[in-house]
Amino acid sequence: MFLLHNRGADLARTDKNGRNALHHAALRNDIISINFLINRKCPKDARDNSGFTPLVLAIWKNNLANGPLHSMPLVTAAYFGFLDILHFLLSVEEPNLKMRKMQMNYALCIACYTGQINSAKLLIKICCHE
Repeated sequence: MFLLHNRGADLARTDKNGRNALHHAALRNDIISINFLINRKCPKDARDNSGFTPLVLAIWKNNLANGPLHSMPLVTAAYFGFLDILHFLLSVEEPNLKMRKMQMNYALCIACYTGQINSAKLLIKICCHE
């Protein structure tokens, strides 16, 4: 990955399925490549031809069949109670503050509705500090 990037590879380029490098890293659960790609601004919210983001593909790869798979990544992480992913997504800067607050509010509602108490606590803690 590092070599490709240093030789000028376009990290946002997609294959015939509409998947970029981050989609493929997520499918392989390759956390080193995921961090590398995110740090180099590879589009993390890009949807493939089926409408899936890299986060949704990573969740799907773990055979979690039920859930709001076309939702925003933050909401999906809250729904399943993936605290590490939720914490990471909350640490990523969102340039649109109104959009961030809307997503956090919706994620909190979903976490409460599905009984993901720890997700709800984390969202409340982060919301109170913003």
